[in-house]
Amino acid sequence: MKALWHIRLNRQPVLYWCTVLLIVSTLFVVSIAHAATYAYLNDNFSYDTPTATATSVTWHTTSPNPACTDFPAGDDDWADVTFPTGFTFTFGSVNYSSVRIYSNGMLAFGTDTSGYHRTYTNVALPISTAAAAYTGCTTSGTPKNLMVAYWTDIVAGTADNTTGAAVKYELLTDSDGKKRFVISWSNVKLYNQTARYNFQIALFESNTGVNGNFKYNYTTGSSDGSAATVGVQLTTTDSTQYAFKQNFIDTTNGTTILWYPANQLAAKTAEYRLDESIWLGVAGEIKDTSGNSQDASRVGTPTSTASGKLCRGGSFTSNVLNTVIDAIATPITPAGTGSVDFWYKSNVAWNAASSDAMLFDATKVAAQPFFLEKLTSGKLRFVLTDSAGAVRIAEATTASTFAAGTWHHVGVSWNIKVGTNQTVQQIFLDGALVTTNTTTPFRTTSSGSIAALSTIYIGDNRSSGITPANGSPNSANGFIDEIYIYAKEINATQAAADMAITRTTCTSLDHFHIMHAGQVVGCNAANIVIEAHDATHALFSLAGTTMQMSTSTNHGTWSSVSSINPVNDTGGGTGNYTFSNESSITLGLTNGFIEALNINLLSGSITEKTGTGAVCLPVDYTSGTTCDSNLNFLEAGFLLDVPNHVSETSQTLSIKAVKKADNSLVCTPAFASVSKSISFTCAYTNPTTGTLPIRINSNALNSSNSTGAACDSTGRAVSVAFDATGSATATLQYADVGNMTLNAKYLVGGLNMAGTDTFIAAPASFAITGVTAAPIKAGNNFSATVTAKNAAGAATPNFAKENVAEGVNLTFTKCQPTGSAAVNGNFTGALGAFTNGVASSNTLKWSEVGNIDLSATLTSANYLGSGLTATGNTGTGGTMCNSAGNVGRFTPDHFNTVVTQGCNTGSYTYSAQPFTVQTIALNAAGAVTINYDGSSNTSPNFAKATALSDASGATVGTLNNAAISLSAYSAGIATSVTPSYTFTSKLTVPTAIKLRATDIDNINSSLATEGTANIRSGLLRLPNVYGSELLALPVPVEAKYWNGTSYIRNQQDSCTILPAASISMSNYRNNLTACETQLGYSSGSGALVNGVSKQLRLTRPGSGNNGTVDLTLNLGSVSAAPNNKTCTGAAETNAVASGLSWFGTNTTSRATFGIYKTPVIYLRENF
Repeated sequence: MKALWHIRLNRQPVLYWCTVLLIVSTLFVVSIAHAATYAYLNDNFSYDTPTATATSVTWHTTSPNPACTDFPAGDDDWADVTFPTGFTFTFGSVNYSSVRIYSNGMLAFGTDTSGYHRTYTNVALPISTAAAAYTGCTTSGTPKNLMVAYWTDIVAGTADNTTGAAVKYELLTDSDGKKRFVISWSNVKLYNQTARYNFQIALFESNTGVNGNFKYNYTTGSSDGSAATVGVQLTTTDSTQYAFKQNFIDTTNGTTILWYPANQLAAKTAEYRLDESIWLGVAGEIKDTSGNSQDASRVGTPTSTASGKLCRGGSFTSNVLNTVIDAIATPITPAGTGSVDFWYKSNVAWNAASSDAMLFDATKVAAQPFFLEKLTSGKLRFVLTDSAGAVRIAEATTASTFAAGTWHHVGVSWNIKVGTNQTVQQIFLDGALVTTNTTTPFRTTSSGSIAALSTIYIGDNRSSGITPANGSPNSANGFIDEIYIYAKEINATQAAADMAITRTTCTSLDHFHIMHAGQVVGCNAANIVIEAHDATHALFSLAGTTMQMSTSTNHGTWSSVSSINPVNDTGGGTGNYTFSNESSITLGLTNGFIEALNINLLSGSITEKTGTGAVCLPVDYTSGTTCDSNLNFLEAGFLLDVPNHVSETSQTLSIKAVKKADNSLVCTPAFASVSKSISFTCAYTNPTTGTLPIRINSNALNSSNSTGAACDSTGRAVSVAFDATGSATATLQYADVGNMTLNAKYLVGGLNMAGTDTFIAAPASFAITGVTAAPIKAGNNFSATVTAKNAAGAATPNFAKENVAEGVNLTFTKCQPTGSAAVNGNFTGALGAFTNGVASSNTLKWSEVGNIDLSATLTSANYLGSGLTATGNTGTGGTMCNSAGNVGRFTPDHFNTVVTQGCNTGSYTYSAQPFTVQTIALNAAGAVTINYDGSSNTSPNFAKATALSDASGATVGTLNNAAISLSAYSAGIATSVTPSYTFTSKLTVPTAIKLRATDIDNINSSLATEGTANIRSGLLRLPNVYGSELLALPVPVEAKYWNGTSYIRNQQDSCTILPAASISMSNYRNNLTACETQLGYSSGSGALVNGVSKQLRLTRPGSGNNGTVDLTLNLGSVSAAPNNKTCTGAAETNAVASGLSWFGTNTTSRATFGIYKTPVIYLRENF
């Protein structure tokens, strides 16, 4: 007994081996990590009982090293096994030749330092914590690349006094030659238990680089699963859990779980995209695009709407009567296994009152329901009935509260099987498995078959007058789109994939396009490229649509060359393929007959000749320049191979002279250790014409052997030396671009050999020339020319002549200025059509100021699907912004000037009064050029020194302070400029001047918006005043301007403010002394109103203080002593300047106290 046996026993609860003994509630959670690589389905049970030649794993016999466990000998132990020669297994996109076996029911691929082999307490996936440290052993991170078939505390060797337990492995081969490596836990037990059981993992061989399928098989008499974790974990973010401590194994009939790559989408029984423009109630008008011709019809009043989730969809109004049916009637009757998913947008909130909604129904008899319903609570309920009449209700445990008018993806799957807990119902919502009542997924024991049902109706009840038990008579009351029906049980991964499908265009499958070489030696498989096209011949993605393949001679075997899903070959030249979100696949076709055959495709009513495929166009050529051409299988010929390459780079042409061996598909040499003169010709496939030839060993393949002449039917004979294996090489060059066909022929006596290969030559680069010289005005058109060039720097005249023309995108990178305030601006414009490999544009625009580089990139980024692309730019040495941008300098297009007058409310400015001018740098569209900046926030500064001038032509004065430094500009605007305009003569009539901005590049505002300033010659009058010494004395201040005849009051002046402290008080006479009268405003701050201020007062000096005082306006500067004091309070203070110098020189008036005003007979002022 182990020293830690009693501790383990406490940590390991007693495990029960059959359902009748299960007394502890267990938890089952299906967990699918984001973007899981593997998905699963419940498969038909199968089991490979280990043969007598199976090898038993050799466990460690001592601890702790190298086992790194306290419990070796097949308990918390591991062993590494190397696969037999010729067998590899691809797991997580990595090819493996060996695997590590954990005794505790797991496999680990690749380097494993996790230490999880000794972790016998299983947890739910993903495993997100590192194993406990073990002295002397390095433990590194969480486990990865695990197959978790039955993780629990298993003894698979001699530990714990165990006999007869082992893990065995062997390579098995089916009758069709397919291999699988099977690892079986045979007669194993749980630690400290006695019951024995068996399970295994079968690894299936796959094409190189394609993730292989694998199965977990649990044979009869095994544990029921209630103790184990089951699933797959590549990383903590890529895992799929099937079960965690739940009874899922049928101990009577056995259980098999098939694991497959999640991107292999399942074949659909029906696919209703609901993209028809109108539904009229005509039978079969709602089309099935799965290829199975299960067209549906409208019943009642559902309508086709443009408001679908993907393109169009179906609208189902509210209907609460079971005698009124508004639905889509499918011809499909549910079988014992199946799935349905679709998009649903409810017209009301999911949990709105009385909002039960029947989403689909196939009920024939009320007591035997089969339906999916959204309940008023917001939960989904999926109900089915088995053949014994037992009703099984799977219901979401969590209510959804989705708002009205929101799309959600809804689905269910079912699998009715005989056996304990083998009937499974799953509900999916928005790509995830919903937690359901009792277990998740919902598991029950059933009769093993489904009740008699009607066909499925989508959007309402199935049978008039019948409300299914536990259901509702209500319709879906909302929108439904993209209905997918499967004849198999899908999982959350498939539901998520269905949810993720998008469509860039709302077109439909119109025809298939077949491409092949036209001929192939019969000992080789022919590559057949098949594309799905819409009516415009654009590629059209299919997901779950099945296509049938056949040959006209009923000969050939189909296989996969490049496809996601495997190909199903059905013999006699027939096969089928289910697209997995693909628009193009490559299949292999082998044929042992020397013959010409034609390939035919069919999916529903779609063939290679339907729709626009009925007319042969270059875009639908099969081989050469023909559509739907035959494929010739030859007795002997040449295998040519030219890689796709960059135009005018020297390539190695590989040539093999082969013939089909007698009575087999083995290729043998047709020539050996001999030189032969082979006739080569070339042809233009895409584009279909050209001007330059292919050259082989410097021989141009045309009759004149001219490098400047096109390919022709004569071609050129080239001597080729074949080695003992029938192989030869030659050099090949092609100076143009496109998809080219190279043909080889040898005709001597009765030996007629031919071979064909196609290759793609892509442009090497794009050269950008002819760029408009700097300076370029922002937002104005400028020009550039792009040339598609080969590796030798010559133009490639066939570029952009392809059947679907390749193109070039022009983009830009701002190089200068940099800095926090610099912006990229907007670049617009596109190239014109290419001619002889050259295209130009004279309508390119950049909205900003600075320097840029242009970049030319291949629009498709993948020239004709070759995997090759081309680029070019204007950067020095091909490096963008090296030398900081070679396109530009870009300048503003123009300036606007905005004037804020000296008295903006009065719309005038006094002569010599400063006013503000805002200068704005703009592009041709009138937007501010932010990069015209002179601050430290950009580098280098692209703002320029700017000068203001009078554009009105006035000659009566001078504009002063008119220079704008570059540093005044911030984000394209200079705001701190305060010029003034001074009349030469004070007696000048009001004059309007227009402010024009011009920088040193002569960018100006002459054709734009220019602000104006209305200049007036001003005067500020302070009159003589007199009055009683017993009263305050008003001192009215009046602003005037010259109108050409006299100075008149400036009634627009409500701007001027005359501080009381700016009026000097001096020359006191008689009985009046300083500060006996004080100067101030009776209210306000001294602002003139309509040209006058009546609030200026001298306070009353009082009885006996009669006399005079002189008042002097200090307009620009303070008067000299002694006239530099004033009294605004009890003591004299220094007078201040008023800052009103534009009113002229300081003037003086006198205030007299102690005399009285006499009547005025006549008054006239002269100046």
